Amino acid sequence: HSCPVPVVSRNSTRTAKFNISSGNFIDPGSIWFSYTVKNTGVGANGAAAGVLHPVSALGATFWRRMIIKYSGATVEDISHVNRLEAQIANFASTNKKRDYGNSGFGWAALSDEGIDGLAMPIPAGGKKNVTWRPLCSGFLQCGKFLPLMGGSSALSIEIECTDLTDAIIDNGAAVSQQWELTELKLHYADVVLDSAMTESFADMLIAGESILIPFQANHMDKMFIAGGANVVDLTLSLIHI
Repeated sequence: HSCPVPVVSRNSTRTAKFNISSGNFIDPGSIWFSYTVKNTGVGANGAAAGVLHPVSALGATFWRRMIIKYSGATVEDISHVNRLEAQIANFASTNKKRDYGNSGFGWAALSDEGIDGLAMPIPAGGKKNVTWRPLCSGFLQCGKFLPLMGGSSALSIEIECTDLTDAIIDNGAAVSQQWELTELKLHYADVVLDSAMTESFADMLIAGESILIPFQANHMDKMFIAGGANVVDLTLSLIHI
């Protein structure tokens, strides 16, 4: 599915929305996104402003919120998506983290020490094609086939792009601060089950019965700490990889 909004950025439309419709089932674990990041920075006399440094190589770097609705009901509303994805990736092995980043912007450097994870920059006037399979969504990793028999928008996914300071590194050394996201697409696997199971789900929907889909949700809090604070208490939830 292609996003009906051609350009998403912090200066224009900030939200990309996808409505998935099908008479069959969908495997939520197969869902992934692709998009293109353009370095649109302009310097003096119209010249390119320099390279664009993503703050992370992960594909979620430019997204801060994701809302998933199923048959009109909000099942998951995740804030600080880019931070949560980075936290989950940090708890994974180096090889897994390298794979996550290579499907995004690519790593300029990454070792087992965990302190040198630098994303590949986007050159002046250049662009980068990025893919992203969400790690932070428990609903998309529930392991159940979802029936899409509820109309034209049985499954809706809305993602909102970040602010400038959450997406790039600005070290003041003639780097670009302007970007836009284009060619946004959502990819998924459409599944056809046997007639007996399809009829069973259809009968439940016609009868108005609930289809229970358990999943483990992840949550991220952002803390604002007063200047000069020397002692801070942090409570971290357990994350399963």
